[in-house]
Amino acid sequence: MKRLLGEVSFDSPMNLSLCYSELNDFANAEIYLKESQEVCGAVCSDQSMAHIRFARGCIFLGLNQFEKAETEFLNSYRMSENINDSRMQLDNIYLLSEIFIKRKHMNKALRYLEQGEILIKRGIPFNLEMIKIYSRFAGLYWSIKKYEKASYYQFKYIQLKDSIYNEALTTNLMRIEADYMRRENDAEIAERDEIIVLKEDIINRQHILNIVTGLLGVIILAFSIILYSNYQQKRNLNLMLDRKINERTRELETIHYKLLALKERDLMIRQFANRVSETISTIKGLCTIASREVSHPIAASFLEKISITSCRLADQLKSFYHDEKIK
Repeated sequence: MKRLLGEVSFDSPMNLSLCYSELNDFANAEIYLKESQEVCGAVCSDQSMAHIRFARGCIFLGLNQFEKAETEFLNSYRMSENINDSRMQLDNIYLLSEIFIKRKHMNKALRYLEQGEILIKRGIPFNLEMIKIYSRFAGLYWSIKKYEKASYYQFKYIQLKDSIYNEALTTNLMRIEADYMRRENDAEIAERDEIIVLKEDIINRQHILNIVTGLLGVIILAFSIILYSNYQQKRNLNLMLDRKINERTRELETIHYKLLALKERDLMIRQFANRVSETISTIKGLCTIASREVSHPIAASFLEKISITSCRLADQLKSFYHDEKIK
């Protein structure tokens, strides 16, 4: 449920790891402990690391790897001292003393148990941890045959347990607590189910909205492509039209210049023809006058021939001018 809601903290997988350690399923215990450390992150507080190292020590203890377990419990114990967490100190002392007793390091076990007793004398509310320390004291002294001290701690153990953990009372309290926790868990599960349903509904709506947004984006993109294509076509047509107009304009200008040149040439031809006509007329007039004045027949014959040639030249000039005019 916490994973679904994105609320996983380091303590949830760590507690699962402790449970699997108690069940001797150390593979799963290691998996959940690794997850706990990953959730805690690189900058993990001493308080969190004290719990994580304690859980790792439990795994090594279950695997009978006492040296590794001792290292983890000692690190957890020192971190607990730094943050003044007496409960974690007592838990580490209890298991450290177990390791030392199994390895026959009785003095070390006794030294740490005495540290636990100092914490108890300062006044702490952790009755279960106190009972466990007294039990460990009794067992240690029995094993080294200090029966008087063993009896002393056994009496404290029995007295504290009887005053607090009466069997019937404990059973009733556990039943009441179990019922309360069941109701609380049912309410929490119902609430989280509702949250999950709401989240799924939101996700579905968001999915539909994403699809609609995507389709709208595709439509806008297609429309933009069509508009751009039309713009390009119109632009290309306008460019072609401008090119055709420029070409036609240049052709018209060329034709205009040619016409002007032709008109100019025609004007020059007219002027030349008029001058030639005037000259021919002058020659004809002179020939006519000269033929009247000249009595020699040969000279008169030449003058007549000049006059006839002038008339032919005038006729040819008129014919040429007429043809140019028609063109």
